[in-house]
Amino acid sequence: MSETLRKWGRYGCQEGWAIYSQCERDLAKLEIYHLANSLRCGDRPADCREQVPAGRTLVEFAAAAWTPFHGRFFRDRGIAGHHREPGWLAFTERLSQILAGCAAGPLDAFSEQVYAELVAAPLERYLAHEREHWEEDRPFGAFLYEVQGDYVALHIHNVYMPESPFAHTPDLFASLRRIVEDMDRRGLKIARIGVDSWINWLPAFQALFPAAFTASLTPTDPDNKGGNGWWGQFIGRSGHVNQVLAGRLRRKRKFVWVRAHGECGFTDFRDHLRKAGH
Repeated sequence: MSETLRKWGRYGCQEGWAIYSQCERDLAKLEIYHLANSLRCGDRPADCREQVPAGRTLVEFAAAAWTPFHGRFFRDRGIAGHHREPGWLAFTERLSQILAGCAAGPLDAFSEQVYAELVAAPLERYLAHEREHWEEDRPFGAFLYEVQGDYVALHIHNVYMPESPFAHTPDLFASLRRIVEDMDRRGLKIARIGVDSWINWLPAFQALFPAAFTASLTPTDPDNKGGNGWWGQFIGRSGHVNQVLAGRLRRKRKFVWVRAHGECGFTDFRDHLRKAGH
């Protein structure tokens, strides 16, 4: 691979950052809209269908289940209890008040109010943290890998914006081979490798793995929409929110793709990459 790949893709650093930041803001508004729309239409997290768990409220539970806000803005592992952070409780209490006051009003207005009053400030703090890592090297191109014992979790980011990463399939294979080489260099003993994402359903992505990967695909918990494994499907190849898919979610409250877990044996994965290189 002759070019240096960065998170901003084919854009310049500053233009790419502006696009990424605006996408995060637009996604947050979509997440707020979906939360309110789902609750208004009677949808419930599975654990709340009979009765809301003790010590929780429906709005708080649903916000934790269906948006990334708790994990990104409020999680504090030093606080005892599940979703008991004072900031999170204050956030969801005010969210409940705004939702009750807009019970029959337009959801766009509700989303804008919640975003301006509750989400904008913590999101900007989150973005400031992300900016610190924006210019880091991407030695494995579109991929990062995370070692969890003898299992490796792969994560993907489009470093070819505004082009599709699948217009660069040979580069994707080369990046994955560099990951295998890096793990060998580190002396890691890996048995399995996998991905948790909506992208697992795309044939172009499945082609990067042996057939066992596709055969293993299993939908994950729909009440755990805490990251881009679910919400990344609304990010277009340009880095902007895909307004067609966002509009569909607003109308139907349904994701086109569910987040799925897929994995395969590491030996099979290595063999697949080797064969793809010939």
